[in-house]
Amino acid sequence: MKLRILLLATASVLPLATATTICESACSTLLSSYSFSGCLTSESSSSASSICCTSTAYAESYTLCLANCNVRERVATWNSFRRQCAYALCDTNGSYDEIYSNALDNSETAAAAANSTSLSVAVEVLPASFESQYAYQRALAANSLHNKIYGTVLVLFWFLAVFIAALARLHGILFDRLKRPRSPTSRWIQKNLALPPLFGRQHMESVKIAAFPVGQLPLLWQSCVIGLFCFLNLIFVVAEFDADLEAKEIMSENSQMILFSAKRTGVMAIFLLIPTLQFAGRNAFLCQITGWSSDTFRLFHRWCARVAAFDVFVHGVLETVYFVSMKIYTTVVIDAISNLVGVIATIILALIIIESFHAFQRLWYEIVMTIHIVLAVAFVLLLKYHIDSTVYVYLVYTAAAVYLFDRLLRLLRVVYGNFSGQAEIHANQNATQVTVKPFVPFTYKPGQFAYMYTLRLNFWLANPFSVAQSDELGYFFVAKRFNRVTRRIHAHAVDKQTSRARIWIEGPYGVSYPLEKYDNVLLLAGGVGVTAAMSYALSLQRKGSNRKVSFYWVIRDRENVGWMTSQLRQISECPFMDVHIYITSEIFKEPPASAVSRSKSLNEKSYGARLYETVEIGEDFGMTEKLVSSFSTLNVTYHTGRPNVPRVVEREIREEAGSLAVFTCGPAGFVDLARTTVIRNLDVRPDRRIDYFEDGFS
Repeated sequence: MKLRILLLATASVLPLATATTICESACSTLLSSYSFSGCLTSESSSSASSICCTSTAYAESYTLCLANCNVRERVATWNSFRRQCAYALCDTNGSYDEIYSNALDNSETAAAAANSTSLSVAVEVLPASFESQYAYQRALAANSLHNKIYGTVLVLFWFLAVFIAALARLHGILFDRLKRPRSPTSRWIQKNLALPPLFGRQHMESVKIAAFPVGQLPLLWQSCVIGLFCFLNLIFVVAEFDADLEAKEIMSENSQMILFSAKRTGVMAIFLLIPTLQFAGRNAFLCQITGWSSDTFRLFHRWCARVAAFDVFVHGVLETVYFVSMKIYTTVVIDAISNLVGVIATIILALIIIESFHAFQRLWYEIVMTIHIVLAVAFVLLLKYHIDSTVYVYLVYTAAAVYLFDRLLRLLRVVYGNFSGQAEIHANQNATQVTVKPFVPFTYKPGQFAYMYTLRLNFWLANPFSVAQSDELGYFFVAKRFNRVTRRIHAHAVDKQTSRARIWIEGPYGVSYPLEKYDNVLLLAGGVGVTAAMSYALSLQRKGSNRKVSFYWVIRDRENVGWMTSQLRQISECPFMDVHIYITSEIFKEPPASAVSRSKSLNEKSYGARLYETVEIGEDFGMTEKLVSSFSTLNVTYHTGRPNVPRVVEREIREEAGSLAVFTCGPAGFVDLARTTVIRNLDVRPDRRIDYFEDGFS
């Protein structure tokens, strides 16, 4: 009972909660079937059928109809009628009793007035007709209220989810326990809910059906949130409807159920437009207060859109069934422009869902995103036109305002911060180093990313890149040559050793994890994922401490070391940091004994860095020697082949003491393997705090 009162109170604060009385709706609907002489309807009327303010016969008929209502409704409805007709050109604003008395002396029955094309006398509706219409309007009003309540609950669900996440993050900040071991309950939640995916071991790696990528599995906790949201929506779709048997003269019970269900799903879809568009933005503030990644908000955006699309499709199917059963489909759909627009909007929504499939985004990201935005704008505009005559249009205004405000702030931020910004581009063999110095620098934290607008190539769309380093020279990115924009950026600079271009950045975004609070840090990077890992390594180096940091970077070609030569040189000077670089494309032959002994002696001169494996060096030792000696210190160890990631993670967990943070960034399979290994070993050392963080890409 208390929950229902709370929901009713919540719905009452919405602008669409003000509705006409049932009595007014019943009378205005009944009288709309008659033609009164000199009748001009009121544009300000909020009734289902507009009232007539310029006909005395209509006003008198209105008073006769109101006589069927109770006194309270009668007074409220007549006062509403007078307010709406305050500027009428005839005497319809007298007292109720006066006009009612005149109507009694000069009226005719509904049957006699049915065929009249211009009534100049009052019409007395049949009590049975009024009772049926009143029952129908009562059912409409009850279902309308429930629709508002259910739609409000769906929106509040996401506000509650964000609020709970914000409280949990605030609790973690106020009561810093990152160096204390987790309790058994906390460790169970971490192992069985927070870290594992919904099924199996794949989370970042795409699930494939017949070699066709269909999407990524969310984490289990994300699946629980999404599942609860979908279940809540489904419950509301099939919840009890207030069909009224007394309204059978107007509409059968089955027809009422179909109509009310169609209206409910349509209303809930409109409400869901608010979280859908909210989560479609950058969500910088929400990321900070919740600790959720941008990927998490994009995931919730997709599921809000999918559930809303489901409601829209159910709404369209049920309304079609209703109109066909009532034999009015041509009248209300084909001939009514607003309903025809609704059909077109539904088709566009179906196209949005289809073109946002995971496989299409992987193949043509920029094209898909451009089409996605265009279709989304078209859908919102068509939806607004479709429901323009209802109070629910204010929800569209609210959702659009939220999204446009986010876009406006981003635009102002980009223009203000990059008005005279320039970028310096260095082309590597298969990647591009981009250093951007914006006009107004932003406050950057390790692990965060920024969006780059390449004004010459695709100024209308931004691509996210992790910031590897920030200093007085600007912000340093590494963009691996893949396809589309990154390929064009690389081609732009490949002819010259150094090229300058106008590139604007927008940021920072994303969550920065507090790795500096742990006694031990294990950084695992694959390929260009080194950018995020390097930002943490540089931050840990600057802050300094007695912690131990192990940095593993897996790359395909040894030339790729050039992506991070300067940064590797910096962290190689850090006495508490071990750096291991694995080159996977080459399997060297057994090196000469002199080369191996020389490599060992080199590493023994490093700052006491423990050697995890013997350095593997090929016959062309000169190249490896050149790479190693390019750094001022020698605690950078090179390996060939792929690292045994499970063994590396297990060794860090089993052999070290104190709290441990494991951070990984790289290809999907690499990240999933690291996460699975951490989950499997969480109970090995219950005396240690072990936390896992990731920044995956696929």
